[in-house]
Amino acid sequence: MQFSKSLLFGAAALIASLLPLDSALAAQIQSFGVSGFPSANPQVQGAFTVSSSLGLCAPYANGGLGACGYPSTITIAANGFVFDAFSIGVGGANSAIPAETETFIGDLLGGGTVTQTFQFPGYNQNFVTANLVGFDNLIDVRANLGAVTLQNLSYAVSPEPGTLGLIGLGLAAAALYRRKRAARSTDSI
Repeated sequence: MQFSKSLLFGAAALIASLLPLDSALAAQIQSFGVSGFPSANPQVQGAFTVSSSLGLCAPYANGGLGACGYPSTITIAANGFVFDAFSIGVGGANSAIPAETETFIGDLLGGGTVTQTFQFPGYNQNFVTANLVGFDNLIDVRANLGAVTLQNLSYAVSPEPGTLGLIGLGLAAAALYRRKRAARSTDSI
């Protein structure tokens, strides 16, 4: 009986250390700078593979990564991990690019998608931040683009579903132990 109590307390301590997931994830936000002059399509850039339906082209005046024609779909796929996407920079390839509507699609782990449309103001080579909402547990982000370029995907590695399951199991065990302990203390009164 003493061993099972120790095991439960150890599990509870482990869970307590993992509970502030939101703040832990916030501290792990990273930026992936899709950039450079690609020599191939697809192209591995760090932790991601970038590809385009019309081939990748660069360098553009703003240093971003774009497609060799439009409309095009650029895919930024994680190499073996799941991630949450928070924002991405969208810029005009040159100062003659008019306002455009860009669509971002996130492919979810296990199937399904999340979609968001962003209005690029145009006539601007500077990057404008497209804030992505609900782009969690992704295997990739696709961008259906016109004549614009991408830069600086802000992301965090998602906790694996198995980790969340273990946390839930640990919480259930701690709750059951507490319930049994409370029942024993009322029986002894």
